[in-house]
Amino acid sequence: MGVSPARVSEWLAGKYLPNPASCLRLADALNVDADEVLARAGHREPTEPLAPDDSRSRIIALVKRVQMTPRQADGLEAMLMAWLESPIAGEIDGAGNGT
Repeated sequence: MGVSPARVSEWLAGKYLPNPASCLRLADALNVDADEVLARAGHREPTEPLAPDDSRSRIIALVKRVQMTPRQADGLEAMLMAWLESPIAGEIDGAGNGT
């Protein structure tokens, strides 16, 4: 990971916090969500956890399992961005969890 064991010990002891780049490497090495690591290190605002029955939780779980090509990922991102920019998105966004 490119970090000395002594530095990791300092992180664990609370003496220092990992910088954002180290947080991303940690998240990758531990196979955890990078936003969670960044939030725990104080580099991002923590997000509220989603309820297990929230449709967004199911969608996020599916996206994490899918092996997408860069083209597929770009297409999915474009679709979601178009949805956010549509006039209907405001109505859905204000409706709670979208279920």
